[in-house]
Amino acid sequence: MTAIFLACAGALAQGEVVGEIVVKGLTNISETTVLSTMRTKVGQIYQETQLAKDKSSLEALGVFQDVKVFGQLLEDKKWRVVVEVVEWPVIQSIDVSGNTVFDDAKILDTF
Repeated sequence: MTAIFLACAGALAQGEVVGEIVVKGLTNISETTVLSTMRTKVGQIYQETQLAKDKSSLEALGVFQDVKVFGQLLEDKKWRVVVEVVEWPVIQSIDVSGNTVFDDAKILDTF
């Protein structure tokens, strides 16, 4: 009986609207990039299956180490979709030292 209740509660939650989307953890990638990659939009019906697809789309960008996408039901019965990401580190510079065999510029061109 508990399983039936949980399934019904999940089905009811699916009919509610997305009220906001919050993106956390960005440092170099723009929020616009994240939001435009997602098919979930504010004002649309909340769908767990679409959140799973959005997570896969964000992972496919190749710029995040970790992606979490989940919903939080708010008091006004709208959903907050939370996107938590961890970006891959960006290499700022490469220093070559101790090299006597190859030209430093040739080494740096490789990267």
